[in-house]
Amino acid sequence: MTYLITGATGDVGPRVVECLLQRGQRPRVFVRNETKARSRFGERVDIFVGDLADPASLKPALEGVDALFLVNTGPQIPALDEAAAKVAKAAGVKHLVKLSSMDVQQGLAIGAWHERGEAAVRASGVPFTFVQPTGFMSNLLAWAPSIKAEGVVRASTGAGSRAFIHSADIAAVATKALTTRGYVGESLPITGREALNYAEVTAKVGAANWQTAYVPTNLRRGSTPTVCGHWRVVGLDGSPRFAMAGNPRRVAGKYNGQRRTHSGSQADYDGSLGDGERGGVPLKRNAFGSGLWINT
Repeated sequence: MTYLITGATGDVGPRVVECLLQRGQRPRVFVRNETKARSRFGERVDIFVGDLADPASLKPALEGVDALFLVNTGPQIPALDEAAAKVAKAAGVKHLVKLSSMDVQQGLAIGAWHERGEAAVRASGVPFTFVQPTGFMSNLLAWAPSIKAEGVVRASTGAGSRAFIHSADIAAVATKALTTRGYVGESLPITGREALNYAEVTAKVGAANWQTAYVPTNLRRGSTPTVCGHWRVVGLDGSPRFAMAGNPRRVAGKYNGQRRTHSGSQADYDGSLGDGERGGVPLKRNAFGSGLWINT
């Protein structure tokens, strides 16, 4: 089997490449930056340089490929997915695994883009599987600057919860789909094993002694902060601007990997906040990682 991985220098893509390498495969990677890919994978992969925005550059990479892992981002997802699927179909690709989003179920945010992207892949006629993860744990790294500078996490999610999932688990499911073809024609919604609201996630950071505060952004006058252990949860007096949906759901038998949670340590994110101090209080290096992620 010959595999082509796009997004191979991003978040999930490199993990899929590593999963395939561990299986004794030599995958192809389709990247814009050859130097970055070579630095990551050395001589263990075949590198093809191009851009998904230029479908013609994808054609050489797809020659003789059995399965394609497709990753696109941003508002151009529908057009990019459609173009890649058409090229894959013409090249005789037997299976396209698209990294989508569980948000397609509600048509919210990027879910609307992925919904149209999935429709384009279906219309192309190439056999497909859609991997639909809930929120990525790695996206919470966007909190790092405000935590480091102020010790604050701001969100408008109210009590809404989400079962965030680790990128390594997403990659494990995608690799299973790529290598077995047991899920052709299926959509695979996947989550982490515990649904947490943002105050609860902030508590995990607080458990690492960051004195981190969760502050809802749509507070009304008169709301009262409530002190809870090492973090400050500010009471929400009013309805949330939106709620984040998602309960833990197991994709039974989809892969043989370790399910990750928000507790424990995760070396992938070492140094997100770094050493230093805030308000004269020494900050513990890697506390964001060790407070929020588990071991791989």
